[in-house]
Amino acid sequence: AQRGGILIAPDDATLLVARENIPRLMVEVGAPLDTTPAVEACRRAAEESGPDTDVLYVGPGDGHGHPEGVEDLARAAVEAAGARFHAITKDVLMASGWRAAIAADAVAAGADAAAAIEQARNATTQLLALIEHPELSGQSAPGNLGVPSRVVTLVRDDGFALDAMPPQRDTALRLLRDRFATMVEGASDLRVAVHHGGAGAAGEAMGTWIERHVQPLEVHVTPITRHAATKYGPGFVGIAWVQG
Repeated sequence: AQRGGILIAPDDATLLVARENIPRLMVEVGAPLDTTPAVEACRRAAEESGPDTDVLYVGPGDGHGHPEGVEDLARAAVEAAGARFHAITKDVLMASGWRAAIAADAVAAGADAAAAIEQARNATTQLLALIEHPELSGQSAPGNLGVPSRVVTLVRDDGFALDAMPPQRDTALRLLRDRFATMVEGASDLRVAVHHGGAGAAGEAMGTWIERHVQPLEVHVTPITRHAATKYGPGFVGIAWVQG
């Protein structure tokens, strides 16, 4: 974000750095999101760039981190400043966020706004994750005696694409690692973000393994926000990447 001049909204979201109590998180499920930070970020971008410029809003496509009505409000704020508004709402977490980075890098390399937005829209991004508490998302996978099981799955804006239900966390983390390595084998120009929900040690270990064995252009390890954790849960470890 700093490198590309990208504004993050909200820029002060609480991160889930440590494991959280599930009942406490459940109380926060479904809490409405405030549209103000995103709208103000778009307005600021338009005003700082000046009239007859382009502002691109990038948000997740699952609705969870995308406040209802935000696009209409942001568009009005941007157009009031004399700028043009564009939006890409697709994927989740950094599978979505990488699109903003792609657009910013394209502009820095000399592309015009239309070409940069097109590159961001057409980018191949994916998120593969270990989800310890799929019941939080309403997509639980029944295990023994009906107890929800952890899943290793591709996460898309329309839900999960179930890959496996490993019984042990260590097995699940190895499966996540190996499945990712298989999916990106031979890929070029990989950029990777490893997300975690209060599982810093697992996230850092995954990031180090990816850096050594996959050798992408860049790897970042970051906690998810507390709001994201109300859907993906504590113990979450996800690998979001973009290639080419």
